[in-house]
Amino acid sequence: MRRLRLDYDGNLRLYSLNKPDGRWSVTWMAFLRTCSVRGLCGMNGICLYTPRPSCACAPGHEIIDQSDRSKGCRPKFNLSCDEQEIKFVKLPSTDFRGYDQSKYPVVSLRACKKICWKDCNCKGFFYLNGDGSCYPKSFLGGGVTSPQLAGSIYLKLPKALQVLRSSIPHSQPFGPKYVPKCDEKNKIFTVDFLDEPKSSQSGPQYLYFNGFLSVIFCVEVIFVALGYWFILRREGKQLTGVWPAEVGYEMITNHFRRYTYTELQKATRQFKDQIGRGASGFVYKGVLKDKRAVAVKRLADIKQGEEEFQQELSVIGRIYHMNLVRVWGFCTDGPHRILVLEYVENGSLDKTLFSSKGSHILLEWNKRFKIALGVAKGLSYLHHECLEWVIHCDLKPENILLDEKLEPKITDFGLAKLLNIEFVEP
Repeated sequence: MRRLRLDYDGNLRLYSLNKPDGRWSVTWMAFLRTCSVRGLCGMNGICLYTPRPSCACAPGHEIIDQSDRSKGCRPKFNLSCDEQEIKFVKLPSTDFRGYDQSKYPVVSLRACKKICWKDCNCKGFFYLNGDGSCYPKSFLGGGVTSPQLAGSIYLKLPKALQVLRSSIPHSQPFGPKYVPKCDEKNKIFTVDFLDEPKSSQSGPQYLYFNGFLSVIFCVEVIFVALGYWFILRREGKQLTGVWPAEVGYEMITNHFRRYTYTELQKATRQFKDQIGRGASGFVYKGVLKDKRAVAVKRLADIKQGEEEFQQELSVIGRIYHMNLVRVWGFCTDGPHRILVLEYVENGSLDKTLFSSKGSHILLEWNKRFKIALGVAKGLSYLHHECLEWVIHCDLKPENILLDEKLEPKITDFGLAKLLNIEFVEP
């Protein structure tokens, strides 16, 4: 039993039922890092990890409603457009995603401060270390702090406002400066940063206690991971290189999934039945566990990394048309880059037209016209009707397949980008 739910924090999660104890556990979620959800902590709020996702206010702001972090924080000051003295407070590894007024590439930090200082609507700016990009902010929404962020936020505050160093939010799993505030009516975990740490949470005894809890937590995680691995292996579902939650996720998107190299070896009987070859690789016939016949294409000369390869395939996997060969899935185990395609019975058009051995199929003129019309419909769909436009770049009779009703299906679309083929204009 599984259920898909959009939770209160805006994250989409897949839950699986454990029948013995009747408890639901999360097996997949859209955002692994919860702070990536926009607006989780409201305006002027910053999402951080302590290590749980928590909310804090930007310096100079106070929380509006302790029981509802999505309401954000309100400023404790007023910024006017007159000759008020201001300062910029740095928040390292922090960004307010969105609400960029504009982008100023390759500018100095001093020049970026001057741009924001002259603009009355500027609440601060994000400065990207390395390339010197400047992003003035009109609103402070979608705040997040993470060590992975390469830049910093510089808040625009009155010079008279005192900002303590301890009030600058930053992710710190074992630090004492952030204290949970749990309301009995609302179990949403929120935090409010303090100007000074509480004495009851300082001292060496609490460091030892936190360290002990951390060790216990790590041991529990290891035992749970080993138990989960053992169960999957016992049931024959442990697939090398496959995402652990794929069994549940496949129920949602079973039209396009990731296969292991071992699966495809079994399906093709060690890649024995070759049915075609081309510039992009060899094609083999295979039969999956559900008795579905497929064409397995081993790609050659793939230069992208695994992540880029999967991103390109995700576009191809969303393309459906009666005159296009459907892509059922892929494999990226180690050096292998393989596509699992729809199997088309009558093979490629070039064998029917030009085969020296002759063909049992006689293409009359009306059939040839219908084939040409079907190919045109498939190309029109790729060029004009897809959300992600695709240019074939290698259309020829070898890449046009005929099904049992002699309906044409275009194959190898999108491979030009996957294979990094360079075309030179004549």
